[in-house]
Amino acid sequence: MSLQKQYQELRTQVLSEWRSSKRLQLIVVASAVLFIAFGHVQLERWRAAAEEQAKRTMMELNDTRLAAREKAWPKRAEEAGKVLEQVRQQLWSANTEGEAQAALRDWLQAQASASGVKINQMTVDVGATLPNGSTLSPVRADIRGEYEAGAWQNMLSNIEKNVPSIIVEFEQIDVSRRSRYRLGLLAWFDLTAGATASEEREQ
Repeated sequence: MSLQKQYQELRTQVLSEWRSSKRLQLIVVASAVLFIAFGHVQLERWRAAAEEQAKRTMMELNDTRLAAREKAWPKRAEEAGKVLEQVRQQLWSANTEGEAQAALRDWLQAQASASGVKINQMTVDVGATLPNGSTLSPVRADIRGEYEAGAWQNMLSNIEKNVPSIIVEFEQIDVSRRSRYRLGLLAWFDLTAGATASEEREQ
């Protein structure tokens, strides 16, 4: 018997057992739901920790900028400058809000393509900059598509490890009938270069 014929017979047998065994179908579906639930719990823990770290980073950035500008404290300003540089590595950079939107959109599309995740819909919006003359601006992305286990986890892992950082604000997975996902992301952009150019044109 050829390998191809053996494969066809095995495939036919597996499909027959799958169609006739409600218990097997239930076990597979239950296993998939448990796997997704576990991944969601782990992601929620990481999201909460990342959000807290982002808040501390924003506070630290504003504090160190003020210290770096204080001429009466040269030593502290030098130390603050080093910390500021470390913090800036976690920030995205763009000249304008439009450029920030395009940068985040292109990066997400590249990550999805590399991970094998299909994006059916994506919206990217820029929030208001922080007060008191700050050039930091939040850029949020809302993406939706078809969920595929494995590829989905790969993309989330890439997002988690990326520098500059991206925060997962929410994750939704619908496994009823056709599995779909929805993912909300946040990236902080430093628009210093664009703000400086605007000030120079006004002078």
